[in-house]
Amino acid sequence: QLDCSGYSGGITKDGKSWVACPRDLKPVCGTDGNTYSNDCGICLHNAEHGDSVEKEHDGECDPKPIVVDCSHYERSVVDDHVMIACPRKMEPVCGSDSFTYDSDCGICAYNVEHDANVTKIHDGPCKESVAVDCTRYQTQTTKDGRTLVSCPRDLNPVCGTDGTTYDNECRICAHNLEQRTHVGKKHSGKCREKTAEFDCSKVLTRKVKGGKALARCPRILHPVCGTDGFTYDNDCGICAHNMQHGTDVKKSHDGRCKEESTPVDCSMYLSGIKSGEAMGACPFILHEICGTDGVTYINDCELCAHNMVAGTQVAKKHDGKCIEEVSQLNCSRYPRATLKDGKELMACTMIYDPVCGTDGVTYASECILCSHNMEHRTNLGKRKNGPCDEDITR
Repeated sequence: QLDCSGYSGGITKDGKSWVACPRDLKPVCGTDGNTYSNDCGICLHNAEHGDSVEKEHDGECDPKPIVVDCSHYERSVVDDHVMIACPRKMEPVCGSDSFTYDSDCGICAYNVEHDANVTKIHDGPCKESVAVDCTRYQTQTTKDGRTLVSCPRDLNPVCGTDGTTYDNECRICAHNLEQRTHVGKKHSGKCREKTAEFDCSKVLTRKVKGGKALARCPRILHPVCGTDGFTYDNDCGICAHNMQHGTDVKKSHDGRCKEESTPVDCSMYLSGIKSGEAMGACPFILHEICGTDGVTYINDCELCAHNMVAGTQVAKKHDGKCIEEVSQLNCSRYPRATLKDGKELMACTMIYDPVCGTDGVTYASECILCSHNMEHRTNLGKRKNGPCDEDITR
């Protein structure tokens, strides 16, 4: 139960309610599905909006899924199968199935080809693991002095970082307490079975002119290293490469190859290829490069294919992913208040929407970062949306 009595507040001259909240960062999830900086943030929200939001639990709310707009991607029917032709630009997004896709279009293509309903959780790759907030679950002490976690019986499977499927998040907490382990959550849903060798015979294929078969691979980004020293998008990428070039590459190991190979020579793939076939003619080798248009391409050949299809003249800026430029702060959109002593403050809500400052500190929201600049007369910028990798918060 939320107790707002411990926070001082009042009514302003224009009749608006206010609550004086501390700036300590202890995220909580409200019953409205929003994450607030702390308990007081909910109290402030209720006072300002005449609302009656309660605290659902400590910690951040589960992210709200985003339905990707697939209407602007071109569809075609090949061998009675509907397909979406995606540009092979590297703009990773995390799907609701805990897989990382190479772009929004990758989710659309997967949904169409597999009759699925995957949504987007957030931009950027999915996290390798998520810490479980065990404070939300009640504990009880047995007669022999052991502490146990009281878990609900609902079945909402999650995969632990130990490769075990648990009935729900609480079961991970119970396991950690009983076994004195530190298992985290790898992803929602049951753990996926690991196979030493991917079965290429199960890959969907399509016939092109001349009777040649091409693999139809999902746009899931799960890098694997081939025995040829190249990094591929996923297991299926190796199968696609073998079908296309008559090779017999095997998977060496999961993850990227330690040593990247030389850039792909586009001429050996695109010479004599028509514009409409350019995207499908490139290998599935993962060797990102940054184009002069600021877009990350999966390899050199994909940049050449993009130029051929779009009629552009994008060149290679450098090997590797493009480096994101620091986002500009727009502090003018946040209201300001002047105190009796003439001090000016920024009126920020307490909704938790973290940003990473250029000082390496995580701020509860963009407004809080602007407020920090105003109070301390600094000129910090925003490095990125979301928390910093470092464990520093304000």
